Amino acid sequence: MIFKQILLLALPIFFIQCEKGEEISEVREIEVELEYSTKQNAIIQDYTSTGCNGCGLWGEPTFNEFIVKNPAVVPIAVHIKYGDPMITDESNYLGNNRIGRKWTPQIAIGHEQSVVLVSNGIDGAKSKVKMQAVYDSIVSQEQKVKVAAAYKAEGKNFTMYYGGEVLKEDGSEYLITSYLMQNGLAAFQQGGDSLEVHNHFIRSSTDGAFGKPFTGKMEFEKVIELDPSWDWSKVYSLAIIWKKNGANYEFVNAIEGTKL
Repeated sequence: MIFKQILLLALPIFFIQCEKGEEISEVREIEVELEYSTKQNAIIQDYTSTGCNGCGLWGEPTFNEFIVKNPAVVPIAVHIKYGDPMITDESNYLGNNRIGRKWTPQIAIGHEQSVVLVSNGIDGAKSKVKMQAVYDSIVSQEQKVKVAAAYKAEGKNFTMYYGGEVLKEDGSEYLITSYLMQNGLAAFQQGGDSLEVHNHFIRSSTDGAFGKPFTGKMEFEKVIELDPSWDWSKVYSLAIIWKKNGANYEFVNAIEGTKL
């Protein structure tokens, strides 16, 4: 499969200077073999904050436990509130995309809020049962849209490749984006140890939190200049498909990127 990014009719190569962490615009034609999802995947979104006591006591441990139990799930730690150092525009948009009450800790599987509340807080046992049930329901469905992602780091640049393929047209407006993710950042966590290692948080994205529209089968590339303050040995990408539903965006499919 040939990956192409073409503007106008010519294919010159040119660069636009930018600050670290911002995209580099580049026009070129290259070949990349993208591996598309073969089944329906699900995401788990952990709405969290380093300043949230319950996030350290229950949210983050439950998030990590679910990932271990369901290794095919695509995890996203959505950092919001209290001046958390891992807050980004993408995490704020994902936090605001929730329907109904918004709090931390809060966990969604796909786009469904999956924490069970009782009068004095969270029912941890029932929440885990609901999370698993929602996950099992999602991954048992037939794919409507395939998704692919890959990435590589060369010199100062981190290149993200991603694509989507609509299998069944149903009038939905599908959007695609790729997140630049990081593991292994040691930071304070209220309710946990004084210093904890944080994983699966968003550093940046190719097309914002919810992406750009696509139809049929389309593949894309984005180059981001490396920020030297990040640990690039622990950075990876994922691609995610959303669809517009009124004022909100619903999860469709996702996949973690393959390192090239």
